[in-house]
Amino acid sequence: ATIDVHNTEDFAQDIQLDITADKALGSKKISKTLKLDAKQKKIIKLPISATFYNGLGTVNVKAKITGKNNYSMNRDWRLGLRPAYPAVTNTQMSVVAKGAKINANMAKLANFDDINLKSILKVSQTPVLNAQDQMRYLIQYPYGCLEQTTSRLWPLLQVEKSDLSLLGSEKANAIFAKRTDLIDAAIGRILGMQRYDGSFGLWDNNSMEEKWLTVYVTDLLLNAKNLGYSIPEVALNKAIKRLEKYVKSNNRIRSDLSRYLSNKPHYLLAYKAYASYVLAGIKQVSLQDVRKLYDQHSKDAKTPLPLAHLGFALELLGDERRASEAWLKAFDMKMNTPKYYYYYGDYGSKVRDLSQVIYLSDKSQLTQKLAKSGFQLLPTLVDNLKGKRWLSTQERGALFRLSKQLAKNKTNGEKWSAKLTHNNFTDDYSQSEDLTKIWFAGNAKNGFTLENTSDKPLFVDFKTQGYYKKAVPQSNGIKVERHYFDLSGKEISIKKMKTGDMVLVYIGVTLDKKFSYLPNAMLVDLLPAGLELENQNLEHAYKIDDIKLNKKYVYQWQNYNVINHTEYRDDRFITALSLSSYRTSHVFYLARAVTPGTYTIPPTLVEDMYRPEIRAVGEDEGKMLITE
Repeated sequence: ATIDVHNTEDFAQDIQLDITADKALGSKKISKTLKLDAKQKKIIKLPISATFYNGLGTVNVKAKITGKNNYSMNRDWRLGLRPAYPAVTNTQMSVVAKGAKINANMAKLANFDDINLKSILKVSQTPVLNAQDQMRYLIQYPYGCLEQTTSRLWPLLQVEKSDLSLLGSEKANAIFAKRTDLIDAAIGRILGMQRYDGSFGLWDNNSMEEKWLTVYVTDLLLNAKNLGYSIPEVALNKAIKRLEKYVKSNNRIRSDLSRYLSNKPHYLLAYKAYASYVLAGIKQVSLQDVRKLYDQHSKDAKTPLPLAHLGFALELLGDERRASEAWLKAFDMKMNTPKYYYYYGDYGSKVRDLSQVIYLSDKSQLTQKLAKSGFQLLPTLVDNLKGKRWLSTQERGALFRLSKQLAKNKTNGEKWSAKLTHNNFTDDYSQSEDLTKIWFAGNAKNGFTLENTSDKPLFVDFKTQGYYKKAVPQSNGIKVERHYFDLSGKEISIKKMKTGDMVLVYIGVTLDKKFSYLPNAMLVDLLPAGLELENQNLEHAYKIDDIKLNKKYVYQWQNYNVINHTEYRDDRFITALSLSSYRTSHVFYLARAVTPGTYTIPPTLVEDMYRPEIRAVGEDEGKMLITE
């Protein structure tokens, strides 16, 4: 930390200075008296080092002048902290039968750093879907395409203060207090992505039409309007008209996406069925059109969600026979086909689709009369969540909504009992509420035993969240490599740099052949804290296109990239791109060394935004030194 001290008077002064960094920034302190002549300046440097993975660090400065001018100051400066690589979550989900025991598997935590390590145990009479955890993640999610913004907004429409508890009381109170402003801002951002024809684009109103997401957004806007939020009528009506066209139209899919879908008939049915459901809710679709869609195309469904949408639409329009048939087909469908390398274009997954089918069936009146229920899918949903490290925003939003819906149905007062042994202490529980236990740091590495002493099964969810002692490279379907060049195109190391030095960063991304195409990949390259980006969108930035390396200019290397969106942030370079297994994507950006110090070099992360298990984390490159 650098503090400039300037005597602005025309006479000499003595200044007593105390500068302190808190524990998060290394706990260093400087106390000294400065003798400054008239107009003299001095620079004081306080060494700081990040000891926490995230949160805020504080530098406190106290200054006091006595004599001709009495003056005192006591001020804090806060510095945001973030980890150099992604957190890792391990999940153990179990159904514990009457009289049975489970033991936590803690062996996986040996390589975790104790700092910021957290273990969370939840015990319930119903499946644990972690509404609070889903909410925390969605609120803190840092990116904002159409789907991500909409998936973050859905929970905000339903949130209660208790849902925000994992954020800490101060942040939870602040978010809840300004919830209306956050919702209005998100609605404004979403409407900014509406295209001329009423549909919506993924990143802005110039992006290609996203049919399924257009229905998803319209569904949300109608719900927000019903809750009293202000939605411009012109924008909403244009979106509704677009949905009406979806249901009636027999046109082919007109988008670059159409070439890469694993099953085009399913995609067509998915957005048309969803549009039918949304329009049926506001009585703006004919029964004849929905019957035609069901009769001719329900066979195209590869997942149960389109059938549930059609079932609910037919129910709302009064065709109970077809609606019952559609619901039962949705409940009976086995999702065997869609492995994670299939791409249907509807942002779905087993977790998302099962969550939504159960949620919709619980809202339906007709399903209460049927021989089968959406609740029979809960064990399958739990099975699909077991051991799942990463969830998309679409999945988290669906799980939050389902969790809130299921909470309404809980039987009040019905007790369960269990014995929990942790750290050689045993506690007996007998209660009707869910149990949540949170352990931190070294205590989070201690195992536990839970014995179900109830006369019914208990659902147990145990998560550990933290950071490895050093970054661990990963590659599942994607390979990533990173190299550095100077402005003449010569490959260099960034282990040692001087302030003012510039570096051209190259990232090569290769997709495994079995995927063929990934339309929604996200590349995130966190910067070492002493570097800053040269934003290529600014007029006076140093342009990289004319830098030549390996006999080709940068713009030639990038010619075949399919870049959907790019952001130059204070601490990271972000680009959303489409990947093809038939060519490597060559991504470049320019950075400048600005602040002396020793910094961790974060690894590159690339993942599919909607199938985040398809991912790569680059090599651990250690630290770099920037000198003046």
